[in-house]
Amino acid sequence: MVDISKITNKEASRFIKAFLADREINCEFYSRIPEDKLDFKMVDTPERKSDSPRESLTHQISKQRASFAGSNFQRNGANALGAGTKMGAQEGLMDQVKLF
Repeated sequence: MVDISKITNKEASRFIKAFLADREINCEFYSRIPEDKLDFKMVDTPERKSDSPRESLTHQISKQRASFAGSNFQRNGANALGAGTKMGAQEGLMDQVKLF
């Protein structure tokens, strides 16, 4: 893991600290959900829908990928995820989401 004490850029340091704190919260939360409940939806009616825990985690991963790729694109002028990647797309991630 990165030694955050060596990060001199204040914005980068603030970002990584927040990212790691959020990741720790997610690890604790998702470790408490039994695997057979990862696809459970508390609300699933025609009028109102909710995400399952797996869908929520997939959404977070998708947004983080987009954020990281966007910052890398701005810094390097290239897409970190490769040409043709759909930024923010969740297709394919649902089957890959595993607990930490």
